[in-house]
Amino acid sequence: MDRIKVAIASEEDKVCIHFGRCAYFTIIEIQDDKIVDKKTLLNPGHRPGYLPQLLHEYDVQYVITGGAGKKALQLFEELGIRVILGIEGRVDDVIQDFMKGKLQSKASLCRPGEGKNLEEKEKIPFYTDFPSLQNAKVCITSKGDSLNSEIDPRFGRCNYFIILQMNPLQYEVIKNPNVDLESGAGIKSAQLVVDKKVDAIFTGSVGPHAKKILEQANIKVFTGVKGEVQEIIDRIRQV
Repeated sequence: MDRIKVAIASEEDKVCIHFGRCAYFTIIEIQDDKIVDKKTLLNPGHRPGYLPQLLHEYDVQYVITGGAGKKALQLFEELGIRVILGIEGRVDDVIQDFMKGKLQSKASLCRPGEGKNLEEKEKIPFYTDFPSLQNAKVCITSKGDSLNSEIDPRFGRCNYFIILQMNPLQYEVIKNPNVDLESGAGIKSAQLVVDKKVDAIFTGSVGPHAKKILEQANIKVFTGVKGEVQEIIDRIRQV
């Protein structure tokens, strides 16, 4: 029996509502009603027409997601990939339902307009430094521990630091140990980032002492940034 390869748009351990903005794809191979391989493919960023072609190159035959745009659905159809829409729940449970033949496509869970072009949102300024960061190591302050989390406007007391190696794209999430410090949070957070040997940091604002430490370490500091972590990744990769 031929193997079946399925890609599930994933966020943490659940199916992501937005196909193009999922944190990663859980790719499974099934043969004789058994899972013979399971891997994770980090979402390299939302670009028109890119993700359907990428999954096609991975020989994916089915895509499971909460929702997807009309253009993506059209491309999947042209590539012979079946899309199962309107799916929610834990990835492992969804995989089992798929293997049992219980998974049925429904209406898309994401509403039209929710996936507007980043250029329309204009949350992330088009920095002239972006081209130099395509192979860099970047730190982004985040309110949550996923790539779809909102950027934390606080540097020293942000909830998380997300450290990304842009090429090949991989990331590490660090819970900020300095959130509850009475004083010196900015300086200690700056040292943490310096120790990670990053090339740039994106955040809302940085205090003068922390900024001095970062700049002395030749780290580019981008402030006034809003939106989602994934949007920064998209902007850097689309330059």
